[in-house]
Amino acid sequence: MIKGAAGATGFSLIDPIEVYYLPNENTFYPIISKSGCSSIKLMLIRRFEPVYENAFPGIHQVNPAKITSGKLECVYFKTQKTYAKWAEGKKMIFVMREPVSRLYSCYLDVIGNKNTMYLYPSGLDWYFKYTTDLTFDEFFRKVCSTPDALSDRHFRSQSFYLSDTVKSSLKSLEAISLKEYMSKSFDKNETGKKGSVKLNTNNTSIPEELKEKLVQSTEFKERFKTDLLLFEWIKQNAV
Repeated sequence: MIKGAAGATGFSLIDPIEVYYLPNENTFYPIISKSGCSSIKLMLIRRFEPVYENAFPGIHQVNPAKITSGKLECVYFKTQKTYAKWAEGKKMIFVMREPVSRLYSCYLDVIGNKNTMYLYPSGLDWYFKYTTDLTFDEFFRKVCSTPDALSDRHFRSQSFYLSDTVKSSLKSLEAISLKEYMSKSFDKNETGKKGSVKLNTNNTSIPEELKEKLVQSTEFKERFKTDLLLFEWIKQNAV
């Protein structure tokens, strides 16, 4: 059935790629779920509307172009090919979260019923059945057995948005960890003066025992191999 679903969509992604684009700066931010995407959207809007307020999940329903008079746009791509072509000659700000904590945060969203996996636009929720009663091990096995092209955006590899094809065609790339990005954004006072910018946060950190289990897991290291390498590169090259 998985192969049938993939064939039915052709080269289209099960979940489209979303970016926030600053046309006057020719700069874009890939919107990577569970990597501060809600907060990043709010901070970008507040560059032009400093007192703008919104909350999760409403922040994902707004059209930033209407709020900012076209200074900030939201663009979707149904295929990797169209995304890679569009990215040519542009500047990318790539904000990445530590892969282990990101996966656990996604799990907390699932069991907390914050996000319904695959409900839109693929309709594959009936097949994958990411339900609120999943144990972490059950959730983990589902994620590891699902390739990025069929993945919901909440656990799709972060490196999916920065393929070698995309990277080689960019005018410039700034890759930064989520923790560092948030810290710098506060330092620059880009967030305005009103309201919190930390949206959709899970106040429960990953248990050390589970973290160690994932770090040692062959399945996790294989499924998120490129993410782990990329995050290590970002840490080593942090300014």
